[in-house]
Amino acid sequence: AFSVCYDMSIKKKWLKPPELFLSGAINYMPASSIGAFGLILAIVCIPPVMFVRYVQIEEAVPDMRVNKISLYSSWIASFGGFTVACFQARSNIHVHLAGAGIFFAFSLFVVLSQVYIDNVTRDSIKHGTGGMLRKCIALVSVGSLVTMAIQGLMILIEYKGDVSKGTPEGIALPMSIMELTFFATCLA
Repeated sequence: AFSVCYDMSIKKKWLKPPELFLSGAINYMPASSIGAFGLILAIVCIPPVMFVRYVQIEEAVPDMRVNKISLYSSWIASFGGFTVACFQARSNIHVHLAGAGIFFAFSLFVVLSQVYIDNVTRDSIKHGTGGMLRKCIALVSVGSLVTMAIQGLMILIEYKGDVSKGTPEGIALPMSIMELTFFATCLA
C-alpha cells in the first residue's frame, strides 16, 4: 500500500524529493485512503500477535510483569498507529504527530521489552533465530529513532524553532529513510 502511495504522490508531485516522509505520501486522495487502509491492516495485526506472544511467555514464566506491560504497550502503540492513519499530516498535523509519537514510543518499548523477555526466559523457552532477530530489530529501531531525534534537533537549531520553513535539504532525505526504517522495524 505504501509503495503505491509513494509512487502516486511522486508522480502527481504531491511529494517532492528530498522530503519523502511517509506522512507526506498519504496527504492527498486517493493516496490517503490507500495509505490509511494499508496502515490499518498492519496495525490490526499487532495486538493479536502480541497476545499470542504473551500467552507463550505466560505459560513458560507465569506472572512476568514486563510481559503484561509489553502486551498493554502494544495496544497503546496500536491506538497511536490508528491515530496516524485517521489524521493525516495535512488534515491535523498536531493529532497526527501525537499519534506518531505514541506509536513510536510504545512500539520501541515493546521491541525492547521482548528482547529483555528473551534474555530472562532463555532457559525456559527455545527462541532459536527469533531471539537474535528481535535483538537486531531492537538495535535498528533504537538507532533509527536516535538518528531521527538528532536530525529533528538539527532542524530546530538551524531554524531557531521556526519549522514552518520546511526541512533542510541535507537532512530531509536521511530523516525520511530513518522514519521508514523505524516504522518498518516497529511493525516487524
